[in-house]
Amino acid sequence: MASNPDPTILLTRPILQSNEYAAVLRRDLPDRFWIVISPLLEIRQVKQTLNLEGVHNLIFTSVNGIEAFARESSRRDFACYCVGDRTAECAKSLGFSAISADGTVENLAALLVRRTLSGRCLHVHGRHVAQETARLFQSLGAEYRNVVLYDQHSITFTSEAKGLIKKGNPLIVPLFSPRSAALFAAQVSDMPMDHVVAICISQNVANELAGSNIGRVIVAVLPRADAVTQEIAAII
Repeated sequence: MASNPDPTILLTRPILQSNEYAAVLRRDLPDRFWIVISPLLEIRQVKQTLNLEGVHNLIFTSVNGIEAFARESSRRDFACYCVGDRTAECAKSLGFSAISADGTVENLAALLVRRTLSGRCLHVHGRHVAQETARLFQSLGAEYRNVVLYDQHSITFTSEAKGLIKKGNPLIVPLFSPRSAALFAAQVSDMPMDHVVAICISQNVANELAGSNIGRVIVAVLPRADAVTQEIAAII
């Protein structure tokens, strides 16, 4: 791929996150690729009556959860435990006190156990949540509750993205969640994919590509967006 002066990066995150990551790529790796954005997920707010009685701690496993909570409640008097640095940064920007667990839900669950927290924990998440994630937090016991405040609505590739995939030129696809990886694999199952490199933020994401026809799957050394960027830099 290094011999191709203009590799293409296909971004499939929800539109706001795709635009943010595109800006990061253009800043960190200028003039080294084309970018095409075709989200596979659209984030939609789910209206809920929040029961915050006895809740002292909020658990966030995505930026979308923080933003959804902030739209539903003006309260900021909680300790917030976040899956990674980007999530914690978003929480702080919205007025919360936030602690990062360095990138994985396993780390986050372990952090919560170590803290021996007082009061209830409320996990704010989307309608689609990985079974492993749900089990990890349910193991916290009776003081754990969860609430769905957004939906990750699936959408199909744009005609531009479909044409790009079918064209057969070298293509890099960063993938940041198990659901987006599963949707990607499903939508390309009948397309030639030898020319595609999928770069996954974690092994859980890569697991969703098992058995797919994708040419090459790379797992970032750390479950962070900057580690995904480093993997991209190594192959363009």
